[in-house]
Amino acid sequence: MFFVLVIAVTFLVVVNFLSLPRTAGGGIRDAWAVDTRLTSAQVLTQVGEAVGGKRPPSTIRWRDLFSSADCYLRFVGPAAIEWSVKKAGLSGYLYLNSTDVKRGAWEFAPCQRLELTEVTLADAQGEFYGKGNLNGTNAFGQNWRTNVLVVQLGDLLLARQAKQPKTVYALKVADQKGDKVHVRYLEIKLPSQ
Repeated sequence: MFFVLVIAVTFLVVVNFLSLPRTAGGGIRDAWAVDTRLTSAQVLTQVGEAVGGKRPPSTIRWRDLFSSADCYLRFVGPAAIEWSVKKAGLSGYLYLNSTDVKRGAWEFAPCQRLELTEVTLADAQGEFYGKGNLNGTNAFGQNWRTNVLVVQLGDLLLARQAKQPKTVYALKVADQKGDKVHVRYLEIKLPSQ
């Protein structure tokens, strides 16, 4: 009798487990970025201009030099996408340029899902569009630009680096307040073929 009970419980656990919604990878994570606008080199250029009398010292953006916030959405590992604000609280730009020479420039793919929990492995295996790819306009419409992709609050899309195509990030723009953005993401590891 005990043996039959164990089999029945095991069967119910397996059936419940298999019926759970499946995501394509590990857990959902968070990334934040701030549109700092100026790099350290640009701030130092401002200092040089102030020393040379070309600008008032009060206009130097010291906060950018000493801020721990940066303009990159940083994912687990070395991956990072540059972001800047387009319209405060509503939209921003994701840059296609490479943030790591070894990993390559960023490529994007549209995703029809509404939530990260709905993204599947099949979604991550679609066609991606990178810098200079004219078909990006067909996939993203007016939001596809020469060097950037315009993203709106609530958008869900897929991203990967050209030299690392087996790692795909499903990104959802969760919140944007002023010059700050919060993105929820899911890292998807594609199987080797």
